[in-house]
Amino acid sequence: MKYLGMDVHGKATVFCLLNAEGEVVDRGSLPTTAPDLTKLIQRLSSIDTLLCGQEVGTMTYFVHDVVTSAGAKILSFNAQHLRMTRRRARRPTGATRTGSPRVFRRG
Repeated sequence: MKYLGMDVHGKATVFCLLNAEGEVVDRGSLPTTAPDLTKLIQRLSSIDTLLCGQEVGTMTYFVHDVVTSAGAKILSFNAQHLRMTRRRARRPTGATRTGSPRVFRRG
């Protein structure tokens, strides 16, 4: 299993690929277009199972549709919620992390 994190913007997407041990094995950037994203997903998923993640934003549905059409699974996260959850987990009052990050799935 490999894990692809994407920072998606209107013109360009920055990505980082981790292996199962959490080590960075690839990184780069590419235009945020369907053909370029499809080529990336197909290249990275040709060797091993790929799980993708992205922050929720204006391009969320577009990227979701491209990634799933290329055959990979993608999860979309609300980064603000993740930051708030981490802050709660670090409170010295003994508060524990409850629940899980909100994951948005289309369809």
